[in-house]
Amino acid sequence: MRILRVSRRLTLWLGVLMVGALWALWSCSGSTPCQNDTSNTTTNTEGLPCQSRCDCNNQAYEGYCKDGKCFAFPRQSCTQVGAAVPCKIPPQADPSPACEWGERICKPPSLQALLWGDCKAFSPVAEEGKDPQTAKQQCTNNRDDDCDGKIDDGDDGCTAYCKVIGAERPCYEGASQDTLNLGTCAAGLQRCQPDLTWSKCTQQNLPQNEVCDRLDNDCNGQIDEGVPNCPQIRCKEGETLPCYTEARGCKRDASGDFRCTGICQTGKRTCTNGRFGSCEGQTLPQTEDCKDNLDNNCDGQVNEGCLCEDGKTQPCYTGPAKTLGIGACQQGQQLCGNGVWGACVGALGPTPERCNQIDDDCDGVVDNRCGSCRDGEVRSCQNGGSELQDHCRYGLQVCFNAVWSQCFRQQPIMPEICDGIDNDCNGKIDDDCKGCVEGFSRECLLLGTEELEKFGVGRCRKGTQICLQNPSGTLEFGSCTGQINPTKEICANQEDDDCDGQVDENECHDCKEGEARPCYDQPSGTAGVGRCNWGVQICAYNKEKNKDTFGACIGAGAPRQDPAEECNGIDDDCNGQTDENACLNGSCLPTQDGNNPPRYQCFKTCNPDDASCQIGKDCPSCAVGTEICSLQKFCSYCKTDADCNKAVAGATCKANVCVSP
Repeated sequence: MRILRVSRRLTLWLGVLMVGALWALWSCSGSTPCQNDTSNTTTNTEGLPCQSRCDCNNQAYEGYCKDGKCFAFPRQSCTQVGAAVPCKIPPQADPSPACEWGERICKPPSLQALLWGDCKAFSPVAEEGKDPQTAKQQCTNNRDDDCDGKIDDGDDGCTAYCKVIGAERPCYEGASQDTLNLGTCAAGLQRCQPDLTWSKCTQQNLPQNEVCDRLDNDCNGQIDEGVPNCPQIRCKEGETLPCYTEARGCKRDASGDFRCTGICQTGKRTCTNGRFGSCEGQTLPQTEDCKDNLDNNCDGQVNEGCLCEDGKTQPCYTGPAKTLGIGACQQGQQLCGNGVWGACVGALGPTPERCNQIDDDCDGVVDNRCGSCRDGEVRSCQNGGSELQDHCRYGLQVCFNAVWSQCFRQQPIMPEICDGIDNDCNGKIDDDCKGCVEGFSRECLLLGTEELEKFGVGRCRKGTQICLQNPSGTLEFGSCTGQINPTKEICANQEDDDCDGQVDENECHDCKEGEARPCYDQPSGTAGVGRCNWGVQICAYNKEKNKDTFGACIGAGAPRQDPAEECNGIDDDCNGQTDENACLNGSCLPTQDGNNPPRYQCFKTCNPDDASCQIGKDCPSCAVGTEICSLQKFCSYCKTDADCNKAVAGATCKANVCVSP
């Protein structure tokens, strides 16, 4: 009978083991530690049966348990621990979330490798960037805080903040927008500062006092008006000029032509009573529309800041909207990555006409710029149309149908006076002039000045001479003052000191300000193992080196030293093993109470030869928790009630510890 009872017990025990083995094939419950609904397995759980989320969600797959079945998606790799990217909440996680977009964190505490964590929802705010107390945090956190499908600088309330240190954008501040691109007035630049706000506008040309130089210095549509002893240059009644009054969207090149991006278009100023009026008919930047695949805010990007699902593509176009599909102009494609649309690849916008049987400028006419001139172009002329040089403009010709018109509005040659203008049009300024007009000023350069082409570039400026009475009572130009020559580049002052057209270039940069890269300054071979995570280096301005360099390695995890291993389920010494030698004469094992995170304890092994070690009695060789000798010869540790019943009838397993009845 005793043999039969033993046989039955053995059969029952083997059955329990077989069921446990089958359970382990598809479930982590009771067999695999689970932290924050994530097990430490790497099995593809797609389609497997489940009882809880932990059965589906693991180190390699983001999974959800719905109606007893696993829905799983492979995790993607990431590079910077703690970085966040937007993501779309899976319907298996929440079929009707308050906001359909959430965020993922790179290597959260529940993951052991550099992979993106679960897509988790957050509580939306009323309007992103509108609250001054939280605007900066909301506008730089890579999150769609108000659930409008846009993030950070894509939102209207975030225009004052930036995300990429050193990035630039055009600007025009301190004067009426109607003066921009009129006369000498031109846009400047703002740079993204280390505090993620835009700098003051630099390098812009604002309205100045009018001087006699045949330029519209005060940007009011009139030339040389109100300057003593200087003839005013008046425009022809009805004459038009192209115009644009925003810093972003259309840019005027050296020839005066505008190049526009996106939906932005130039308008026209019309000459009335000798001056050019306001700009009419222009199309200015608008709020980015996430649905029309066009560059609505005219910054050269399509749908930037708009959220999307990774892997999806869409058509895009960055050229002027009215040119799409005309001539050589064609749309490109965008790919969604990390929740936002990437660059527009393959799009072709208008280019200057090249006389190649192709409509390069996409105006609907092939090679229409291949005559002697371009329609609407104006040039100076005399005696039937030959061009003059320097400052001489006696008459004007207008190009129509690629042919120059007759010369009109000619002016007679004037005698040379000392006013900084080549009045007699002989190619020389103020040659053979006697005296000057008191109070009149002109540009000058000191003798011995080299690199003349740099003056007018960056901070380099010519000097000024003023016509004054000398001691003898005659009028003459005084000394040349105020000249600014090229100097060695001074880094981080946002000025072109050497006047080469670049700001803080070359020797000022070992890297790009704000750029980040992974680093590790701990013992070789431990990076990315156990607690030894990678750190990060940030590129910033180094005052001692006077350049942008990578800083110290921040956040790299170091191996634990003394003791090297602690009983905690973590590879503390980063040698590829977990909790080895953490327990003297015993084992480090997890205990788990319900859905709480597992706790790790040292359980010493019972001595089977110790006569005092009796089933159901305290085991004197154990020193942790409630010590009961079981058939496995481990102190107190159990997985099921059956483990405890073998030792003491009626004993139960609670939090992986046998408890007597």
